[in-house]
Amino acid sequence: MSLVLTADNAMGTVERGTPVILFDLDDTLLDDLAAKQYYMPRLYDACREHIRREREEFYSAWKAAIPRYHSMYASGQMTFEEQRFHRVRDAFANPDMPDQTVAQSITAFDRLFKEGWCPFADTHATLDALVGFRKGIVTNGNTIQQQEKIDHLGIRSHFDCIIISEQAGFPKPDRRIFDLACRVLNCTPADCIFVGDSWEIDVIGASRAGMAPVWINRYARQRPEELPEVRVIEQLRELVGISRGLASLIALTQPRRDKSSTRSP
Repeated sequence: MSLVLTADNAMGTVERGTPVILFDLDDTLLDDLAAKQYYMPRLYDACREHIRREREEFYSAWKAAIPRYHSMYASGQMTFEEQRFHRVRDAFANPDMPDQTVAQSITAFDRLFKEGWCPFADTHATLDALVGFRKGIVTNGNTIQQQEKIDHLGIRSHFDCIIISEQAGFPKPDRRIFDLACRVLNCTPADCIFVGDSWEIDVIGASRAGMAPVWINRYARQRPEELPEVRVIEQLRELVGISRGLASLIALTQPRRDKSSTRSP
């Protein structure tokens, strides 16, 4: 499987200098909250005999364990499989759980997680409407799993490149992964809008790489005080309404990005 996948049927003929729109995947295009709401109660029921927590306590523990262990995987402290084993034992409050039982629980999780994958209600319509823009995905995660998500959502043909941290060798917010997307798309960071849900990983990372971030804040999280020029949207479809002004959005953030792009990652 290649590091970068270029869509043979990338949509539209794009002139040089047209703004490039890069997207995060999870919680930006894929509704991860809906997936959790689907799989967590079913996972609890399937693995109840091994879980030493009450249902609601398990839900909280599982949600807290996901970013904790994923960050260890992203930083190279654990392999993808190691972090999954640690996550299960931690969230189940069962540190002595045998490897075979953990593996069976992970198999159940994988099946239920995939069943819960779905796009946000406005994902397809928004991508359909953004004809004429070069588009890419830059996502952190396991290569096979992220590719499966993209195919499950049926969105691969919209994108001119797909960059996944495991294959790239560095995760967001490392600026090298943003630079890689620019090299693949033959553009500069100053040409790029980056749309993502994580302030620390997507917004800060893209800004330091010299791109114009757009923060998608669906759940009314408090906006940090830094980077006041960053555009905030509550739904992905808002991109369509501002798409004609993307060049202006890039220009608006240029002064700050000129400074931040000189920082080390």
